[in-house]
Amino acid sequence: MEKLLIKKFIRKIKNKKFLNLNEIYSFFDKKINNKKLSSKYKSKYFKYVKFA
Repeated sequence: MEKLLIKKFIRKIKNKKFLNLNEIYSFFDKKINNKKLSSKYKSKYFKYVKFA
């Protein structure tokens, strides 16, 4: 489940479906809050957010 979310997230970034950084962060926050991702996956998420 968590790996799938991250893949989806990366795909979204690669497809440039985000208009700006705020949109990326809000997407990211929603996923973290909804799924209560483990810290391992949170750090991965942050890594991708930084490179977006």
